[in-house]
Amino acid sequence: MNDAAKTGNVAHGRNDAVGDAAFEAERIADHDDALTFLRRSAIERKKTDLGRGRFDQKSFTSEIEELSGAFEVLEIEGEDYRHRRFQADPGRAYFLDDAAMDGALAGAAPRALATDFPTLAAALGQVHPIRYAAIAESVDEVLVRDLAPVTSLFDGLRWVHVVDKLYDRAVPLAMTSTVALGELFPASFLTGAYGKKFSRCLSRLEEMLGERTGD
Repeated sequence: MNDAAKTGNVAHGRNDAVGDAAFEAERIADHDDALTFLRRSAIERKKTDLGRGRFDQKSFTSEIEELSGAFEVLEIEGEDYRHRRFQADPGRAYFLDDAAMDGALAGAAPRALATDFPTLAAALGQVHPIRYAAIAESVDEVLVRDLAPVTSLFDGLRWVHVVDKLYDRAVPLAMTSTVALGELFPASFLTGAYGKKFSRCLSRLEEMLGERTGD
């Protein structure tokens, strides 16, 4: 395919992210100054043109198939580290009792965040989630009393996000709870549109809390 034909594809038929990615794969395959060409093409596109034409399922499918040919799929054997301890219905064994929490607070790190769950949930609602990473960076450990069921979807998603940030930064977490871990979210959250997020959150909480309790 010559350069003129490729330029025509970008200008007229592939004005979308998948098309750009497919075109990039072609350019890389041809070893012909791909990144410079694509960068200029992206800059020259008007913001008002983004998304024009909307979604074309047939074009999307064909271009994804074309793009997939530029990659090789490798299977890696071994245990999935994301679910080392995950159970279908984790119980109370992952939480500290009141006496153990008192001991944890007495020996808390200098930058420990110690609070109760209702206060923490309310505070998270006052902070944009983009700030959660900075919060996780600023603390040495998190100690939370009285974990309770989350009934609001928005509160639940905020909690999922902050757990992800604590997990990514290996911030130690300890909690007391009024419920079993498997009762933190209602069943509708786990089977709904964000089910994977909530299931991942339970898995990560189980792992993080288990490291503290030894379970």
